[in-house]
Amino acid sequence: MTEPSPSASEMLHRAVDEAAAELARLCSRIDFREIDLDLADVMLGLLARQYQLWAALVLTPSSWTVAAFPLLLRGLVDALITLAWIARNPESAQRFKLYSAGRLKLLAEHWRSGSDPEQKWQTMYAEQLAELADEEKWLHLLPVELGSWNGKDIRSMAIDADLKELYDLAYSPLSAEAHAEWMVLRRLFLRRCEEASHKTHWLPMFRRPFLMTGVPEVATGYFLMSVEEALGALKLARDESFWDRLPSAVAEASQRIAIEAESREKGG
Repeated sequence: MTEPSPSASEMLHRAVDEAAAELARLCSRIDFREIDLDLADVMLGLLARQYQLWAALVLTPSSWTVAAFPLLLRGLVDALITLAWIARNPESAQRFKLYSAGRLKLLAEHWRSGSDPEQKWQTMYAEQLAELADEEKWLHLLPVELGSWNGKDIRSMAIDADLKELYDLAYSPLSAEAHAEWMVLRRLFLRRCEEASHKTHWLPMFRRPFLMTGVPEVATGYFLMSVEEALGALKLARDESFWDRLPSAVAEASQRIAIEAESREKGG
């Protein structure tokens, strides 16, 4: 008797879980005595975030819609560019950490200065934020930077990291969608009024979102680029046979889910 084939959802969950297990196995081999600890902290933090963003998108078909996927994909691409830039400039890792700690120090001050005496939780929260920032560097010595953490914008970082094409074809258009620019609204959420007596104007399309095929595969590509950059910076050799199988597994399962969803919409 043959075993029943796994459902598409089960296939996606298995792929996501196996990727986590493989990354954990690789990271367990890091010799922290032989690597810059600031660089390791930042690479591992960004890699863990990339994994969760990727997993959240892949495992949630409702996020494969035009209204939702740009938000997650943009986050993946943004962090990928940052990760790749730091991998090529490892001495910047400490500055990356201290910039963020300084921002947290400023947030703590905002909460402290604007807290209501009757709302003690606000003061407690400000103290918690300050303590967290102080763990990176003594709070009174911690600078607060209001501009870019490294003096560069995301486009410059992409160019430095040889990711200019990714910026042009992914980050920039995804940013337009994330910010709901007019041409995005016109192209995806509006339609021309067809009344001949009306002036030319647009009408909203209040329709249920439909799944966009290919979104999980694109997200997987960005995730794999992040894995390659992070593991390279950490001097870890990845198992190419494992990572080469991941895109096809995600593609097969997500396409099945999209087809099934379309069939249900049509009442099939």
